[in-house]
Amino acid sequence: MLAILARIHFVSQDNPARAQALAEESLAIFRELKNRQWHAYMSLLLAEMLAQQGETVRARLLVEEQVAIRRELGDKASTAEALFYGARVLASLGNLLEAGRLYEESLVLGRATDYAPIIAVSLEGLGEVAVAEGKPAWAARLWGNSRGVA
Repeated sequence: MLAILARIHFVSQDNPARAQALAEESLAIFRELKNRQWHAYMSLLLAEMLAQQGETVRARLLVEEQVAIRRELGDKASTAEALFYGARVLASLGNLLEAGRLYEESLVLGRATDYAPIIAVSLEGLGEVAVAEGKPAWAARLWGNSRGVA
């Protein structure tokens, strides 16, 4: 329940401090319970919150933590999602090189599992990285490919 309340406060932006407190508490509980699925989810949610506040080091560590958990659990589709969302957080922090690497890995896993939505959004993310790197033609090709995936 705390995790859901944290997400609601985060999405609505009505009380960011409360959202973070609930996320911190939820993460601690899921770590203690050794609930790896929810641990990974809360690590990502908290990383998103911290990224918005410019807390780059901790946000990055939480991204790495949630990706590692998904890999450990062995589900390629959820690992692809973890990589995509982690890349999005890293891109918001300005770490485009690492974001691009995670988008690429997400794309590879998305293709390996034929997970069309992740393939599409990973291509879009790579396009955003290409724009930031001053490669608009490459970005256009990536975005064009992302539209043909569904």
